[in-house]
Amino acid sequence: MDFARERGQEAAIGMSAPARLAAALAALGLGATALAGALADSSPSLLRAGLLVLLPLTVGALGTLLVRPPARPRAAAAEVPVPTLRHLPLLLALLLADLLPVALGWLTGGVTIAVRAPIMTPSGLLVLIAGAAVLPFVATVGWEWGLRARLYAPWAEAGRARRAFVAAVACGTLLSMPALGPGLRAAERGFVAAALVSVALREAIAVRLYRRAGVLLSGAFRGLATFGEVFLFCDARALWLPVASWTAQDPGFDLLRPAGPAAAALVAWIWLARLDRRDAAARLRP
Repeated sequence: MDFARERGQEAAIGMSAPARLAAALAALGLGATALAGALADSSPSLLRAGLLVLLPLTVGALGTLLVRPPARPRAAAAEVPVPTLRHLPLLLALLLADLLPVALGWLTGGVTIAVRAPIMTPSGLLVLIAGAAVLPFVATVGWEWGLRARLYAPWAEAGRARRAFVAAVACGTLLSMPALGPGLRAAERGFVAAALVSVALREAIAVRLYRRAGVLLSGAFRGLATFGEVFLFCDARALWLPVASWTAQDPGFDLLRPAGPAAAALVAWIWLARLDRRDAAARLRP
């Protein structure tokens, strides 16, 4: 992109718009974290519902209100990147890689897994089905629309890809703080630190998936990850009440936990770079 074109795009979207959105999302994350401290003591159920639905939708609404990218010519249907089922194995591989340290800890006896009361009841199954349907939708129109389509994309398309990447990852991490450290409490500092690093790595993965196929693919990843953590399996110190939870016997395990998301990020970068090279080679063929 030449300099004149870059300046023209910056003027078209107003480079202050993504910056205002980043500031608003950071303030929202910090404000929600402070509010979560009170709700965690008085109404934990309301807090969980707000974090799962209200907060993501607020992120998407802020993105729509604060950033208005310039209109583009409508692309033909064949030119619009839409994720297909061929991406599902990649998403599952990323989620499994994320849990690799937990699996290794369980195999070596350093991690114990506790299962709650059976959920195989009509009401329990209904909750699981509703969560599996709602969370990917909310993640797509909320988190990913605001963080990716309205924060990352305009900055990246104006030639500020690094700034866009840092802003999207940082804002996504701050917006995850309410569920990790309600009220900015740090009683479990090792857990909070490991969780923040893990969240930042997952945000980086979401950016890479967005670059490949837009909010549908990054939203599917975030929705599946959220569903798994909220309903199926997570750290016993987390806010959620899934079917099963894990507990590390050694506090030092917190230092190892981010290795899973790091492995998932490596898989995502290698595999998607391979697909990008394949597509570029296909476009060069006569």
